Amino acid sequence: MYNNYNYVDNDYIYTDKNTGVLKNLPGISCSKDLSFFESISVIKRTNELFSNPIMIETSETLLLILKCLFQDVYEWYNK
Repeated sequence: MYNNYNYVDNDYIYTDKNTGVLKNLPGISCSKDLSFFESISVIKRTNELFSNPIMIETSETLLLILKCLFQDVYEWYNK
């Protein structure tokens, strides 16, 4: 399933100024391609979490899970 999002990012911190696509580690400029890459990457990391689960204890733990899931896609998740 593909969703066509329009992001409000007037300062272009998270989106590419020319394409409106979220800035991403592989440099994908097509939103459909990014959606596909994100899905494949998150599935891979989800499988890793099933093998080595992170127990949810605090909101910080939830952020750690998000970082784990999206670390291959978005640089800002690694901060």
